[in-house]
Amino acid sequence: MALDRIQENREMRSILGMESSLVHVSDEDIVGIVQQWRQLHPKREGRSEGQELDHFAPGRIEAMRGRMVMLAEVIAAVNAKLSPQMLADLEVMFYLGRDRIFAEYYEMLYAN
Repeated sequence: MALDRIQENREMRSILGMESSLVHVSDEDIVGIVQQWRQLHPKREGRSEGQELDHFAPGRIEAMRGRMVMLAEVIAAVNAKLSPQMLADLEVMFYLGRDRIFAEYYEMLYAN
């Protein structure tokens, strides 16, 4: 039936208001990964005019060490959560968004 064929197509499903899931990554997985990413990239506070980075500040080295520890923890948490298939799924989503590729190419890009 024609409606069944339309519902099988990712792009056509969206026209009908239906969502299509990713192959290996759930919404909960994406939320967890974004939370990890936000630890490394918190919301930036605007600098006031004339404020500069003091390269010789005494606490700068300790802050760098703390950031490296946090980076290692986030990488370990993401590595523990992501399988190669999940990583491939996220990579496809990244390139779809970055390169503005139409969603109907999702399955083809994932297969490659």
